[in-house]
Amino acid sequence: MKKNCRSAIDVGLLTIYQASHKDFPYWHASVGKNCAAKVAIEDILVNVDSDNIVGPDFVVDVVDGFSYGSTKGFNMVLHYEGVDGTCGRIACTRKDFHKIRGYDEDAHPMGAHDIDLIYRLRALPGVWYERVGNLPFSQAIPNTPDEKVQACDQRNPLKWEQMDAKNKALFAWRRTRQPDVRNPHTETIGVLVAKANPQD
Repeated sequence: MKKNCRSAIDVGLLTIYQASHKDFPYWHASVGKNCAAKVAIEDILVNVDSDNIVGPDFVVDVVDGFSYGSTKGFNMVLHYEGVDGTCGRIACTRKDFHKIRGYDEDAHPMGAHDIDLIYRLRALPGVWYERVGNLPFSQAIPNTPDEKVQACDQRNPLKWEQMDAKNKALFAWRRTRQPDVRNPHTETIGVLVAKANPQD
């Protein structure tokens, strides 16, 4: 990223954060996404998975959607799911994201966390949900289920499909007991991260 995104870093458009290997030794989607949201300072959070490419109209569409919502008195939740692999494109207010304490970290590292987040955001009062179709040039980089979990703890014997199924059932059960808030036993969501030196 430091090599290929140099221009964005130099003008302050992109800031890179990193977690220590001790705190985050293996990939866990909910923890990783919560880390990014925790350091964000903008009023609108937009999650785009690392295997996604967004088109030139994506940012404009997000702004238009939230502008429309504000004129109607709604907090928007926009879900940009189109082609396979784009389920994780979710835009919401930072306030609402932190109100429900982000993605559920107490689950398998991959599968179903994006849809669970959407259900919980939609349970909040004053929220308007909209599923947006695929925008031009937006796509996901093809990868296999095995590739999706290759950075997860390999001591977990489950395949992606199994993690997804188990998380779906777990999250659905939790929503019947507590429709929105998650991670109640942790002081903060995610793990500690620090700004990476952009010159390294």
